[in-house]
Amino acid sequence: MDPNILESEINGCLKNLSIPGKMNIDIDFVYPGEKTSLFFSLIFLFLFSFLIGTISYGIFFLIIILSLIYLKIRNIRNHGLYIQINKENFPNLNNLLKVVCYRLKVPLCPVYVSQNQNYNAFTQGFLGEAWIVVSSSLLEDFSPLEIAFVIGHEFAHIKRRHTTWLTLISPSNQGNSFWLSKLIRPFFNLWSLKCEHTADRGGLIATKDMESAANSLIKMSTGSMLSKEINWKKMTENYNDRNFFVDMTELLGSHPFPIKRIKEIELFSNSKKYLEAISNN
Repeated sequence: MDPNILESEINGCLKNLSIPGKMNIDIDFVYPGEKTSLFFSLIFLFLFSFLIGTISYGIFFLIIILSLIYLKIRNIRNHGLYIQINKENFPNLNNLLKVVCYRLKVPLCPVYVSQNQNYNAFTQGFLGEAWIVVSSSLLEDFSPLEIAFVIGHEFAHIKRRHTTWLTLISPSNQGNSFWLSKLIRPFFNLWSLKCEHTADRGGLIATKDMESAANSLIKMSTGSMLSKEINWKKMTENYNDRNFFVDMTELLGSHPFPIKRIKEIELFSNSKKYLEAISNN
């Protein structure tokens, strides 16, 4: 990584951190329908839980408690197995993290580097305790601005408390297995997909570069070398987002299709909301 990357930006961010009230300015990048879909999903969860009776209530809350214990153990394990990004280890990446957090107005949390040949990044946590794990291959092959998008995506999940809701509605995702969670989880898929679009918007605010945001998603799909031969602008021009069967198929997955994600980011990059968000940085 270029040791001088974003040096002026970093210095500006660090200076602004010392200005009272500067970090209290919030930014809005929520994808349309995220809050509404969560509201209706929670109503369903309440009604469904009421119907299954008090016995399953107790079991469900027990699984949640076990999930929180698992998360705590997982965080301790991360600290022991992986290398945390800080000013001593990966100082340039640490500066990049500060820029991302400043742009998204979110506190810095632990970010770990995991030795992994697959491009991957994920976040876990509950309420105020969260962390991010990024694969070493992603950090090696992605440009600094592309890394900013990926990291910003994960910090956006934390800012919007997506990980907290996922722990509550589906504790089985945290390493446990419970039949009730498997029945409930599909009803939150629509909300989960919208969360990914919201996080992508956060990633764009973090990188402030549409090209890097699109390239990040393409590299995730095709790899670093092949991504150079893909014309994402042409793909989004020809993309038709009004297809019932495509939407239904997408609902069965954990993430929206990459081309749709790029298209939605591109639309957001031309919106008034995006301009307002980056004007606060």
